[in-house]
Amino acid sequence: MKPLIKYIKYTIISFFILLFLCINLYLFSENLFIYSHASNDIAILQIRWGMSPKEVEIVTEMKFESEDYNNDEHKTFTQRIRIIDRARKSEVKYYFYDNQLYKINIKKGINLFKTKIIEQLLDKAFLTDQKVDIINTLHNNNKYRIDQNDRLILIYLDDLNLEVSKNINLAMGYKPLVEKLNEE
Repeated sequence: MKPLIKYIKYTIISFFILLFLCINLYLFSENLFIYSHASNDIAILQIRWGMSPKEVEIVTEMKFESEDYNNDEHKTFTQRIRIIDRARKSEVKYYFYDNQLYKINIKKGINLFKTKIIEQLLDKAFLTDQKVDIINTLHNNNKYRIDQNDRLILIYLDDLNLEVSKNINLAMGYKPLVEKLNEE
């Protein structure tokens, strides 16, 4: 009887060690929890720079609609999420290098209430203090570039004319990772 109990004991211990190793390997491969490369800097909503694709899906509570693998290191994913209003979704493209988020492009339709939608989008991107300058620049048919602490931002309209344009584009890049890519 004792050898059977000893065998069951070792089997249970082995099972839990194997389970722990499998969970640890999964967390490592998906860059989750203790293996996350996410910074403390928020890009937009609750999405942080350096997050893995799986972490972005968890934060946005949505699966990616499309995936584009340029190679093993460069990946692009697309989602349609509600950033501002509940009526219309925005197209958001996430760019990853080595499973770390380094760039986001947001395309938002602005058919009606153009200035209000632009203001709300800028608020979500933590650009409230520059709202007036950005909107004036867009009214003058120009692109607006911002070089903040750790972010590079480009805001532009599809047609470069606020009265005619149907979309606003907000492109953001995380400087530490963008600079790392430029070095390679």
